[in-house]
Amino acid sequence: MSRENIETVRGLYEVWNGPGPPERLLRLMAPNVEYVNPSNAVEPGIRRGHEGVLEALASLDAAFDEYGHESEALVDLGDRVLAWVIFRARATTGELRYEQAEAQIWTLRDGLITRLEWFHDRAEALKTAGLSERGD
Repeated sequence: MSRENIETVRGLYEVWNGPGPPERLLRLMAPNVEYVNPSNAVEPGIRRGHEGVLEALASLDAAFDEYGHESEALVDLGDRVLAWVIFRARATTGELRYEQAEAQIWTLRDGLITRLEWFHDRAEALKTAGLSERGD
């Protein structure tokens, strides 16, 4: 199933970065999905269900005129996928551009995303994934 999980996450980035309303992402997510913002995020905590995901995406839309996630690598972790991404955005308050390396851990079950947890800190992401800095 892990190859399928990689392809699901790859497809999610295509949808997320593409045109259209945020609701288009929900078809890839389980109804009980969890969207986990780190403790150092502007809005930390867990958003639950499709409504919670839409709330999190609405916050992104309010802060940025445009944004996207460039996937640099997807790592198969069985029922999870570790994604190394670059988040790029332009703030709504002018031409301020933002670029940040992030890690995202996607948990999947039955072909649907059940959890997204993202990190600014690489070591914290690796620890959460059960990996060391060397990747083992």
